[in-house]
Amino acid sequence: MVFLQDLYIAPKLIAAYSLNSHITSVVNVFNQVPNPNVHLYNYLIRAHVRNNIDNNDDFNTYLAIETFLKMQVNGVFTDNFTYPFVLKGCNARKWLSLVKMVHAHVEKLGFYGDIFVPNSLIDCYCRCGSVDMAMRFFLGMEERDVVSWNSMVGGLVKCGDFDGALKLFDEMHGRDMVSWNTVLDGFAKAGEMEKAFDVFERMGERDIISWSTMVCGYSKKGDMDMARMLFDRCPMKNLVLWTTIISGYAEKGQVKEAIGLYDEMEEAGLRPDDGCLISILAACAELGMLGLGKKIHDSV
Repeated sequence: MVFLQDLYIAPKLIAAYSLNSHITSVVNVFNQVPNPNVHLYNYLIRAHVRNNIDNNDDFNTYLAIETFLKMQVNGVFTDNFTYPFVLKGCNARKWLSLVKMVHAHVEKLGFYGDIFVPNSLIDCYCRCGSVDMAMRFFLGMEERDVVSWNSMVGGLVKCGDFDGALKLFDEMHGRDMVSWNTVLDGFAKAGEMEKAFDVFERMGERDIISWSTMVCGYSKKGDMDMARMLFDRCPMKNLVLWTTIISGYAEKGQVKEAIGLYDEMEEAGLRPDDGCLISILAACAELGMLGLGKKIHDSV
């Protein structure tokens, strides 16, 4: 179809098909454009990467890389969007050699000037398990923004270097809510709730993610007294927070507390969604809490 060859229409079609995971249609549209430009190549790379993330399928990462290399062969020059799209598809140590190749490409062509590109490199090195490489690159950066710092702190957290993450976090200027929540989430997931609480208490302001992280962390730790205390203190309870605390009580077999909070949630005008119901009912089924399970079933 002639209209598919339009460099204005083709990217929009690729984006639409990509959102619906119709990758075959994406490729078909791309192949009908006689001389695709860098923007169209970027759209195709991003579509493959998105499909990889949605379906947890490494094959699409290979296709994204193949598209990236095809650009070079066809003499289409990359731009500052190309590299972050390619790097987003690399999330395991097996991709490290490719990440280093892309890094060399970025350095050679002088794309450090767009902070989005070096930030993508930091994030990608961390996701590929090379935190040391990420740190060396981070320390060598002439300019860093809050995303650079958050990416590096997050990388240290994910690899379990909590002391290093906290040290870097304390050196950081202009911390935002993402910075605080990144450290908070790392400590909570590791079960280091005393350290998480210290960070939580230092926060000048907190959002619903901060409160939910703490309530969830203490619930998983089995300390429902602390979970409830923080839940009661939270000034912005949403459905996720209610689900977390009710499920926490249900998982511990504390039926009375779970039922009481479920009633309070309904009185507050909140209706459980599918995620909420599945979470609570799963806990009920596991512990044989038929009373709570029946109450929830009757209320929907």
